[in-house]
Amino acid sequence: MPRLDRLHDWSGPVPTYAWDPEEADVWNPEPSLLARAARRVVAPSRPANGLR
Repeated sequence: MPRLDRLHDWSGPVPTYAWDPEEADVWNPEPSLLARAARRVVAPSRPANGLR
């Protein structure tokens, strides 16, 4: 696959990221007001056979 070889040569041997790997914590933002409201409106589904 010569096209992929050219792309790999162009991109360099090591991926480069826009942030410091030391600051790569999991991003877990608070749900928005709309998301919280939607969770209240849409009830979790129940199993059809009545089992839990």
